[in-house]
Amino acid sequence: MRRSALIGILAGLVVIWLVAVVYIAGAGGPAAAPQQQAQTATTRQPVNSGVASVTGAAGPTRFSLAAINTLAAAYPLSVLNGSTEKKIYVIQGKDVDANGDATSWMYGVRHAAGASFLIFDEYGWHEIPAADTFPAQEIDTGALANLTSVFRDNQDLLGSPSITGRQVDVTNATYSVSVQEGPARHVYQFDAGTGALIPTHEE
Repeated sequence: MRRSALIGILAGLVVIWLVAVVYIAGAGGPAAAPQQQAQTATTRQPVNSGVASVTGAAGPTRFSLAAINTLAAAYPLSVLNGSTEKKIYVIQGKDVDANGDATSWMYGVRHAAGASFLIFDEYGWHEIPAADTFPAQEIDTGALANLTSVFRDNQDLLGSPSITGRQVDVTNATYSVSVQEGPARHVYQFDAGTGALIPTHEE
């Protein structure tokens, strides 16, 4: 009698365990997967590109033009007819700080497949097809004056605490730095080879 009662108890426990396993598998596994996949597909996570951030912990991530120029030169374009050559005609830095470092850098490039914008930010690179309206003159990034030095040498124009926004554009061997200071907007141009201010182009 005791043996049969023990067998009955064990059989009951096995049935309860099987029911629990089926319930957990049905409720916790497959039902959670689509949500997780959707989050993965729609969320871009910052990447470690090997370039050191130049921003303090409380501020946005910014990068120097010199560091990103090196990455841009090595950016792997898709191969077309065996060609991966690209040439840069426009560079633009957004949300630039008083040191000349930007939260994003955009490169307008021509290549065998046409033209594209290559954009680098805290998430890494992404490429966007572009209409080829770039200037005729190619930018030799290796010949550019150090932008950090340009900002350091012109702090009276570019580093005022009253400046609320800056943008850097590089075309035709010229650095154009737009600054927003209160309601006023000023554009200062510098020789991109020497870093010297071009007084006749100052607005």
